[in-house]
Amino acid sequence: VEASAGTGGGLYRYTKGAWTPTGKLLRPVKLASGRSGMTSFPLIHEIVDLATTGGVVYAATADGVLRSNDGGATWLSLSPGMLPKWNVTHVAASPDVVVAATENGLRISRNSGVTWGPNTSPSTLPEPSAINALAAVDAMVYVASDHGLFRSTDAGASWERHGRGVPT
Repeated sequence: VEASAGTGGGLYRYTKGAWTPTGKLLRPVKLASGRSGMTSFPLIHEIVDLATTGGVVYAATADGVLRSNDGGATWLSLSPGMLPKWNVTHVAASPDVVVAATENGLRISRNSGVTWGPNTSPSTLPEPSAINALAAVDAMVYVASDHGLFRSTDAGASWERHGRGVPT
């Protein structure tokens, strides 16, 4: 059995009956030659949510969204230098869209986190802290909140309340 878990101390992998820390955060650097390169640091971010799609793993952290293309061995920050810091509480991903719930609202990426669109939130959500869960299936995005269930069928461009009888 093999499993991964995000914790306050980073990412851990369970193999051969034991949990071990895993993951390196890759950061771009300028080499002495003037060329661009990458360096790695231990992954010590507090991971509050994980999402996967097509072998890619996304992690929600207080500093933003991280992406791993190799099962969590190495990570890239998808929100470097973004101010204010995103403080991501939830993340969802599909081949068509990556969605991050931040303290400033939802952030939407339609290209695997390379770029992010402006905050888009269902207008009936009074504050981002009301979001309890996210899900993404193809271009459909679901937001479960203290104010009900919302759905977007166009990767977050528009929203509707979804589900009759869902408590608000």
